[in-house]
Amino acid sequence: MTSSPNPINSQEIIDSQEEKNIPPSVKDLKLIISPPNLINPQEIIDSQEEKNIAPSEEKKLPSDLIQNFYQNIDIIDIGLAEYNKSKVNPNMVEELVTLFIKKTNEGKSRDQRRSILDNYLSSHNVTFKEIYGWLINNRINSNFIFFAGYLNFSGIGTTLDINKASNYFHQASSQNHSTAQYYLGIFYEKGIGVEKNEQMGFDYYDKSAKKGQSIVSKYALGTCYEKGIGIEENKQMAFHWYQEAANNGHAIAQHNLGNFYRLGIHDQRDYDMAFRYYNLSAQNEYIPAISLLGYCYLEGIGTIVNKKMALELYLKAANMKDQIAQYNVAVCFEVGIGTTKDFEKAMEWYKKSANNGYDNAINRLKTLNNKNQ
Repeated sequence: MTSSPNPINSQEIIDSQEEKNIPPSVKDLKLIISPPNLINPQEIIDSQEEKNIAPSEEKKLPSDLIQNFYQNIDIIDIGLAEYNKSKVNPNMVEELVTLFIKKTNEGKSRDQRRSILDNYLSSHNVTFKEIYGWLINNRINSNFIFFAGYLNFSGIGTTLDINKASNYFHQASSQNHSTAQYYLGIFYEKGIGVEKNEQMGFDYYDKSAKKGQSIVSKYALGTCYEKGIGIEENKQMAFHWYQEAANNGHAIAQHNLGNFYRLGIHDQRDYDMAFRYYNLSAQNEYIPAISLLGYCYLEGIGTIVNKKMALELYLKAANMKDQIAQYNVAVCFEVGIGTTKDFEKAMEWYKKSANNGYDNAINRLKTLNNKNQ
């Protein structure tokens, strides 16, 4: 008889890399309630943005050349100034850039930001191509210069061009644009368009956070201190910067701070505070926090046990295409956690998780299919 997967206890938080090392012959598949413990500080940059950078596009410029001569580089795009003067105007573009920076400082993912910006442009009957065409002829302030760089970096409204993005970011940074400094921190940390230099990346985050009061850079500093990127590892300072960003509404920093409290990374465990920050992050639509909040309700961490609520939260994250949450939902239906047992629904969610590449779901499906043969 095939055993059903069981919920893990509150001490068994399995790192996603460790999960991959579990042999297929394991007898008791466990319910992976939580997503990976901490956001990988190597992924300060949004993973979807990183995937959009084709290897052939990652042409590195010597950092000294960029720093000394970028202001003299002619980066005007001749022939690309296709914009509708009757639609695009400075106030509209300023609002758009301000909205983008606001959502970046809230820790929204690239897809979430894109959806919000698309809605804004749709309401004004304007396209990103028109915005970019207007920007290259009207780089009259640091906001406009920065956003032209971001569009080149992401390939939205124009051709992806990392070198050009780097030039724009450097130019805006020289005018103390804190979000441009944040993106330069990413570029130097990762070696995108420039020679990799983690210390310089840290320095840009630091300048952006301290002088420009950039919330997303405060989060970035937390990740640098947490893993020793460009600076000596210091959990106390990591906690400090996560707290600075979290208390200013950055969703990922709220999630990471919740992990610090739950796991006792900096100080003693505090489950009430962990629940508080997971809840804040979940309210800001950060998917791993939504799943972890479900875990808190399942195990009674900082709150009362409420298995029905746990399932509701897993379902919310699962419907946002999170593969681990999809697996958790499947287990809940198979075992009857927060709901009655429903094998058909369990199989449906196992398949969704497996189709998204989650090994535990793939293995579980194999086990269940072998049982039914």
